[in-house]
Amino acid sequence: MSYQEFKPSPQLAHLVDCYWVSEEKTSGIHRVLPDGCADLIFNFAATITNTSNRQVSLPKESISAVGMMTTFRDVWAPLGSHLLGIRFKSGCLSALTSTPLSELKNTTVGAREIIPEFNPVFLEELYHINDVNGRIIRIEQILNSLLINAKADNDILISSVTDLILQSHGRQRAGEVADAACLSLRQLQRRFKAKVGLGLKEYIRVIRFMNTSAMIKSSPNKSILEIAFESGYYDHAHLNNDFKQMAGTVPSSLK
Repeated sequence: MSYQEFKPSPQLAHLVDCYWVSEEKTSGIHRVLPDGCADLIFNFAATITNTSNRQVSLPKESISAVGMMTTFRDVWAPLGSHLLGIRFKSGCLSALTSTPLSELKNTTVGAREIIPEFNPVFLEELYHINDVNGRIIRIEQILNSLLINAKADNDILISSVTDLILQSHGRQRAGEVADAACLSLRQLQRRFKAKVGLGLKEYIRVIRFMNTSAMIKSSPNKSILEIAFESGYYDHAHLNNDFKQMAGTVPSSLK
């Protein structure tokens, strides 16, 4: 598989984490793990199908909205698959749609169901642009126009909460985050889920899992138990449970 990432323009850096392109040189299965983001995926070629009940198909020549994940997905992509994705920062897709992001959790829908402008006509337009940079420029034009016309929905408090969780690598407990936000846990949970797409505790678990995975890969001489405590897990069993759900494997398999 050929995979590349591209940075957004400065005007959209607050919204978009990156653009990515994936082209399949041979048929294969790829395991996709939770990353705390939601994506819009432009499929220019072959149908992407599921290998288990953890992934729905991406129809041929489609634009799909993929919600935030709390578990892994196994995706089988045939030879010739050609995808272009927009990876949105946590909660930022909500700036473009009135659909609560919680409705997209662990699922995939047609993008035009939540953003009408991302429809087959727009996909056809992109298809006839021959280079990736040209496609990204056109996508950014649409994103900027959507932001201009969107109703103001900038929840600064929730944005600061996601920043806090990311900066702490998911080590803070939900109650601590609520205290820092000067809200009750129930109030924060309600606002957070609507804006980000996951419950507060779910999001913390995903971010902690991502950080722990990176630590395991980058620290081969550290024991799994040592990494577990450094990452904010209660014990080894707690770490194992998260990895079995989110990665479908045990932490030691990453070493």
